[in-house]
Amino acid sequence: MRINDAHSWKAMKKRPSRDTAEQFRHGGHSGQPPAPGRKRAVNVTVDEDVLADARELRLNLSQILEDELRRRVTEEKTRRWQEEHREAIEAHNRFVDKHGIFGAKSRSW
Repeated sequence: MRINDAHSWKAMKKRPSRDTAEQFRHGGHSGQPPAPGRKRAVNVTVDEDVLADARELRLNLSQILEDELRRRVTEEKTRRWQEEHREAIEAHNRFVDKHGIFGAKSRSW
């Protein structure tokens, strides 16, 4: 196939398609995926009925666990950062309440 035909409809129709819907399924993430890190095997205990259902549905347990752990770690880090910086955030908010936002008089919106 010539490079100038690579994205044309005719060129695409000529090739047999071996693509499956699974290859194009969206993982629900937006933006760049997290950088792949070094993997480590762990043991977890899971309710056997839930595990059987997940296997029947061919769910990727490792990916689900990693995604959920990443989400919860991010939430906990955010919560801790907010708590650690609570006084500074409150001081800033008091300053804005008292003095307003810089340039507010010049805004036209």
